[in-house]
Amino acid sequence: MLKKILKIKEKKTRIILFFYSIFILIAFVAVDKIFFYNNIQILIVENGKNQIDEREEILKRFINKSMVVLENLRATNVFNEFLDNTNEKNLNHLKKMFLLISNTHSNFMQLRYIDKFGNEIIRVDRKEENGKVFESNNLQNKASRYYFSESKKRELEKVWFSNLDLNIEGKKVEKPYKPTLRAILPIKHNDSFRGIIIINFFMNDFLKAFDDITLYNMILVDKKGNTLVHYDSEKSWGLYKEEKFNIKSEFDNYKTILEKDIYTSEEFISKKLDVPIDNMPILILKPKKEYLEKLYSNQNIQYLFTILIVLLLTYLVSFFILRALKNLYFDLSITKKLNKKLNRLNEKFTTILNTTNDMVLIINEYKVIEFSNRAFLELTGFSETEVLRKEINEFLKEKSEEFLEKFELSLNNEAQKFEYSFLSKDNRNKTLLISLIKIKKQNKVLLIAKDITEIKEQQELFIQQSKLASMGEMLSNIAHQWRQPLNILNLTAVDLKYKYEYGELDKQKVEEISLKLQNQIEYLSQTIDDFRDFFTPNKKKELFKISEAVSSTLNIIGSSLKENFIDIELELDESVEINSYKNQLEQVLINILNNAKDALVLNKIKEPHIKIKVYNDKKNIIEISNNGGAIKEEIINKIFEPYFSTKFSSKGTGLGLYMSKTIIEKNMGGNLRVDSKEENTTFIISFES
Repeated sequence: MLKKILKIKEKKTRIILFFYSIFILIAFVAVDKIFFYNNIQILIVENGKNQIDEREEILKRFINKSMVVLENLRATNVFNEFLDNTNEKNLNHLKKMFLLISNTHSNFMQLRYIDKFGNEIIRVDRKEENGKVFESNNLQNKASRYYFSESKKRELEKVWFSNLDLNIEGKKVEKPYKPTLRAILPIKHNDSFRGIIIINFFMNDFLKAFDDITLYNMILVDKKGNTLVHYDSEKSWGLYKEEKFNIKSEFDNYKTILEKDIYTSEEFISKKLDVPIDNMPILILKPKKEYLEKLYSNQNIQYLFTILIVLLLTYLVSFFILRALKNLYFDLSITKKLNKKLNRLNEKFTTILNTTNDMVLIINEYKVIEFSNRAFLELTGFSETEVLRKEINEFLKEKSEEFLEKFELSLNNEAQKFEYSFLSKDNRNKTLLISLIKIKKQNKVLLIAKDITEIKEQQELFIQQSKLASMGEMLSNIAHQWRQPLNILNLTAVDLKYKYEYGELDKQKVEEISLKLQNQIEYLSQTIDDFRDFFTPNKKKELFKISEAVSSTLNIIGSSLKENFIDIELELDESVEINSYKNQLEQVLINILNNAKDALVLNKIKEPHIKIKVYNDKKNIIEISNNGGAIKEEIINKIFEPYFSTKFSSKGTGLGLYMSKTIIEKNMGGNLRVDSKEENTTFIISFES
């Protein structure tokens, strides 16, 4: 009778669970289908925006570099001497300098000086990228060209950029097409316009790299919608085709594309690039068909796996429920059932203690070991007979008084948790995380220990790895720091050579040039010292001023902040000192400042600034604030978690703030927290005075 009842219940249970699993599957698919389309669109838009932002940043760096080259060329003594006296000798000096500079920049198509009447005075040409440069004798008058007449209206001594278009020779578009961009510097001398320095760049390879996007088709247009670069090459440079091509014929909502700074739709993402190019290029990304098909295919695979998992879980649940029913009906003897459970629990307890990776000891009030699990014996190398019924003192090789004091406290119901260095039988040093807990109703203490030796070693290694993970960005910072002095050294060396060749090198000139070279070399040497100190591990504490750590940090990444026009405000109490690890504090400051820079750039803050404040208010405190916007409430509690990042995958690892908190709180004994409200975010580091 009992078996019949059980079989009926088994059958009903299986039927109910089967229909319940079908219901769950239908509900899951229905809900996911409702929201799936929006999820795909959000993914496409966010990924597209990140791709556009990356290319906009590449173009900005190209433009900034071009401005530096023109400004440095304008500042040379050779150029100023020519403007003062346009004789043949000074002209030859200037021609040599133009040739030298063109040789060092393979993307220069032309480098020219055009006087105030529009006459080409110097012209250096390169027919192909990476080809040889040569001085052209085919000088022309460019007074009628728009870039010359426009330069007269522009601010003197300030670089501006022409349209991104095709190169024109003899009033005809040069074929095959040579995309070019012109960087132009109107020259002021003796308070009057004296002409322009102009660079024509080869842009073909640059635009090909710009177009290298795996998941999207790219279109680059000017402010009027004329195509510059199109994924269908037949439509590129639409203004120069026999049949003009404009996005008006490709997009119904072309007006919105041309008017809005950023625009997204189901079919594309567009953005006006924030760069000082006259025809104001707009970048449009259209998802490739195969990309969309892959997204939908992945979703269908997820459905399949979900169905399999739900069915498997249904089977397991039914199995365990039916098993529980069998135990309930067949365990008729309460006494027998309790005995079985007790025996089972005892076996499980013994098995758990002997299979767990944690070390377990039971020590009585006389400090004698009554029980040891296998993990303790394997870690220490002792046998069971060498441990049981022995006093714990025999195994304490150092700081035994501290251990015994904590043992006595645990006997008085004060649970203890601490790290302890333990020597095994073969004298290997092990770092243990020990918990001492009194066993209820007994004068005995349960010791649970975890071997954290590797964790402690890896924690130190992790700090160095975190530094190495940011090595690429550090190398970029070195490049930023060295670019200006290297340009100055190069130009000074050229100046020295010319003065020697023309007999203009007297003692005073030698001393002036020598002093200039020494200053730049000292600056480069100091930069090397700063970066070497940052990457040199230092395990010994030292007394240092926090303001010195801030200064060293800014020496490393200051140029990167300046390049992004970020204002740094310092309020440093020079008297605040701590005894700790200076280069680890610098690593934390670099992580926080880099995050602040990324937030300011990403959010396009109009007047970006970072404020660093060091002061003493019962504690030694460092505050780093930025106006890059508040951190969202839903993520502010996650920012110190490992591998959590709000950046695009190509820009972040999610370890920076996690390592910063680990360094400050575990290595340096301080505290790191964040305060974010309105438009400001502040990271606060505090140390005991």
